Amino acid sequence: MLVDVALLWEWEYDHDFIQILNNQCVQFGLNCHIIHPYNLEEIEKKMMTDEFAARFFYDRASDANPSFEPLARLLLKSGSYPLNDPERLQVALDKAAIHHELIASGLHVPYTIILSPNRDWTKIKIGELIRLGEPFIIKPAIGGGGVGVELNAKTLFDIVKARESKNKERFLLQEKVLPVQFGERRGWFRVYYICGSTISCWWDDNTHIYYRVTAEEEKIYGLNKLSDKVKKIAEICGLQFFSTEVAIVDKETFVIVDYVNDQCDMRLKSRYADGVPDDVVDEISQCIAQYFSRAVGLLRRNLRVADGQTSEMTRKKDASII
Repeated sequence: MLVDVALLWEWEYDHDFIQILNNQCVQFGLNCHIIHPYNLEEIEKKMMTDEFAARFFYDRASDANPSFEPLARLLLKSGSYPLNDPERLQVALDKAAIHHELIASGLHVPYTIILSPNRDWTKIKIGELIRLGEPFIIKPAIGGGGVGVELNAKTLFDIVKARESKNKERFLLQEKVLPVQFGERRGWFRVYYICGSTISCWWDDNTHIYYRVTAEEEKIYGLNKLSDKVKKIAEICGLQFFSTEVAIVDKETFVIVDYVNDQCDMRLKSRYADGVPDDVVDEISQCIAQYFSRAVGLLRRNLRVADGQTSEMTRKKDASII
C-alpha cells in the first residue's frame, strides 16, 4: 500500500489536530494514513516487508515516544520525505547553536551567557551577571515545553543547581525580557511559520492565553514585522513548520525570546482555555495539507517525466535494433 502522507502521533491532546489535518489532506485529494500506538507495530511490520510506503510523512510522535523511532527511520530510509527534516531539526532545536545565527542575521535576542559543559560556572564574570539582571532565566540548550527551565533565578547557587542536575549539557543564562503593554495586552507573541505562510497570535507569557492578531492590530501597532522576523528564522533553520516567541520591548525592538519550537501545541481553544484559536489550527492544517498537495503533485510530475524519458530511450533503442 502506497499512501501520499503518513501522520504519526501519540499525544492524546493531538487527536483533534490530526483529524482536522487529515480532513484537510483529503480535501486536497491526498491519500493519508494515520499511525498511532494502536497500529504502530502493524505498520512497522508492513514496511519491513514492503507492504506499506508513504511519499511524505509528518512525525509528531518519535520525539516523545521512542517506540516510534524505528518507524521514522524506516520511512526516511525508504525515501519518504518528512515535513521537517530531522538533520535540520537537530541544529534548529539547539538553542545554543542557533543563538549566534540569529544574531548574525540581525535579529534581536535576549542577552545570553551560554554555559557549556566545559565552562566552569566560577569563571562567569561579575559584569556578565550584572548585565543578566535579576531575576534571570536558566534554560537547557536542548528541550522544550518549559522542561528544565527556571524563570526566576537570582543567584550563582541557582546556576550551580542547574549545572549539577545535568552537568553534561549546555545551558543558557538569559536576561528576563519585559514587554511593553498594548492596552490590556502584553507585547508578547507566538508566531507560526507554516510552509511559507505565517500566523501571529498574542500569547501572554504569564497566563498562556492566545488571541489571534487581527489585520487592524497589525496596521495600528506595526505588527506585520512579526511575520518578517519569523520568515528570517525560517531561512536560517530550513524548517517547514515551527513557532517562535517574540516580545516587543519598545515600539521598535522585537526580541526573539524562544527561538524554534517544532512540536507546536495544537490543542483547540474551544476545548482548552489555553489552547490555540480554532481558526488558527484550521488555517495551519490547511497550509500543511496544501504543502503536501503541491509536493505530491511535483513528485508525480517528476516521475512521469522520468518514465517518459525512459520510454523514449527504449523506443529509440528498439528502433535501432529494427
